[in-house]
Amino acid sequence: MSETKKYPYTVEPNIIKLAPNYYRILIKKGSGKNQQVFSEYVSGKIGDARAVKRKGFAELENQKAKEKDKGKITLFEFSKEWLQFCRDTGLSPTTINGYKTRLNNYILPELGGYPLEKINAYVIDKLFVELKNRDKQTPNSDGEIEKLSSSSLNGAYRVLRNLLNRAVIWDYIEYNPIHKVKCPSAKPRKEKETYNKEELFTTIKLLLDYNKKYGGMFIIDCCTGLRRCELNGLHIEKTRKHDKDIELNVEFVNKDGEKYIGGLVFARHSVVFDKELKKVVERDIPKTEKGKRGIPIPPICVEAIRECIKYREKEIQLLRNKYGKDLEIVPNLFLGKTGGLMHPDTLSHNWTKFRERNKGLLPNKNVTLYGLRHSFCTYMRTNPEITINEIMNLMGHTDEKTTDNYTHSNREIGDKIIGMWDGLEL
Repeated sequence: MSETKKYPYTVEPNIIKLAPNYYRILIKKGSGKNQQVFSEYVSGKIGDARAVKRKGFAELENQKAKEKDKGKITLFEFSKEWLQFCRDTGLSPTTINGYKTRLNNYILPELGGYPLEKINAYVIDKLFVELKNRDKQTPNSDGEIEKLSSSSLNGAYRVLRNLLNRAVIWDYIEYNPIHKVKCPSAKPRKEKETYNKEELFTTIKLLLDYNKKYGGMFIIDCCTGLRRCELNGLHIEKTRKHDKDIELNVEFVNKDGEKYIGGLVFARHSVVFDKELKKVVERDIPKTEKGKRGIPIPPICVEAIRECIKYREKEIQLLRNKYGKDLEIVPNLFLGKTGGLMHPDTLSHNWTKFRERNKGLLPNKNVTLYGLRHSFCTYMRTNPEITINEIMNLMGHTDEKTTDNYTHSNREIGDKIIGMWDGLEL
């Protein structure tokens, strides 16, 4: 009498019988990181299992062929995939335009037609030798043609390095050859000038007597350190669930139980000029998705916002009188000339006007609008009670916490932030 076989057992190579009329097809090819595996369960007769086995071998062969062809994709073709990935991960249009400019001006004209597997350290070295000897397209202020700057070379190097790093991660190539090529050194950046506490307070007091719209705008910037695009993207009207970006009369309580009244400004949107569309657009995130945050503001900033809201109401009335009652108004606190989005350069131009008008009263420093953000950060760092992580949250620099954590942690330190502005009276 024949012995009954116990399940599971191997019927033939790659076919395992698990139960009557039930099989598993298991095919393994290669080893280690390069191992390919096909696994599938089949209900039916042995003939059905063999058909799936043949399908499995065919799939593995196709997969192997595709892997071989991966390295043959050109740098130009891969760059399109990479840029789309950058968009999908939430990088700002400005950053992506910078990548595209460096690719189109410096990298793709020389290396665009190369298959990824053919790009090696020698090819990259040749590229940077050529770039080092290349003339700029436009003359300088003296009419002279200069060579490309070390900063331009450094920028091109970093873009190519990031692109090839992603090719390694996606298994298009085994290693990044640019790591064998020395990075062109960029000129050290000129340190941005900033205001200290006294200078920041002086600036805010001068802004109180300046144009209600732009004076209020720059007071908000001094008290929050928002980026220009984030400041321009502040919403006062609620058109969607979380669009309203300003809360006034917020109560904070410190560790001693003392109450502080202030407000909160949320960075949730950004207004930028899109070079491809050639128009001003708004994005539903700040510079990056992880930059969403809430920032406590002192009473003086609350009052400045109230003045901005009053000014906006008058502005809307004037615009509707001029262009008609059906004129569409954006929900932003700061409006453009016809009730639409304000061009980002308008903020910078008006900051320059303010500095020129108060030249003898302001500190003798070349502090740009972005320099106010640096001034805010520098001032916050003078308070030993505010940790570096809390400051990173306020600035939107960290990538370690979610949006909810940003808002929660910044509410928790509200009394510390508002206390920093004590002595600044209306």
